[in-house]
Amino acid sequence: MCTADFNPVLCDAGRCEYGNGCVGTTAGFENEDCCVKCPNPEWAFDETPCEAPPDQDERVECARECEPGVDVVCQYESLCFAEAAGLAEEHCSPVSKDDEPKDDVIIIDEPKVDEDEPCPDPFSVLDDMMCTAELDPVLCDAGRCEYSNGCESITAGFVKEDCCMKCPMPEW
Repeated sequence: MCTADFNPVLCDAGRCEYGNGCVGTTAGFENEDCCVKCPNPEWAFDETPCEAPPDQDERVECARECEPGVDVVCQYESLCFAEAAGLAEEHCSPVSKDDEPKDDVIIIDEPKVDEDEPCPDPFSVLDDMMCTAELDPVLCDAGRCEYSNGCESITAGFVKEDCCMKCPMPEW
C-alpha cells in the first residue's frame, strides 16, 4: 500500500512518471530504475524554511540530470528553496515575475531514428487478427511508434521483442 505523498519519480529512462517511488515499484520498476523528478526542499527539524530577502523574492528554474540521458528543468519559489532541494546555484536561473509558473520539463536524450518513415498502421500486416479495445500502450521501433496495446503492434508487423510497455500501471 502506497501513501499519497506527492514526490514524482521518472522510471524507464524518463518515459514513465508516477506520483512517488512506491507507486513506481508497484508498476514493476525497481527503485534504481527510477529517479526523483524534481526534489522537494528539505529542512532539518530545527531549521526555519526560507525567508527570501526582497532581492531574492523570485522564482527560479534549475536544470538537473535525473539520470544519465534524462534532464529535468524544475521550478522553485526561490533560490533558497532550490538549494534546500539539493540543487546548486550555478544550475539555476531567475524566472520573470510576469511569467506564469509552468510544468517541469523533461528532456530525454534518445537515439535519433528516421522520423520521416511513418509507423505502420494497425492491421496493415495482419488484417484478419482480432484485438480487444484494451488500452495498454506499447512503444515499438525504439519508441518511435505507439500502439494502443500489444495485439495492435503485432497486427502492424512488429514482434514482441521490438516493443515494450509504455508505462505499466501500478498493481494494487
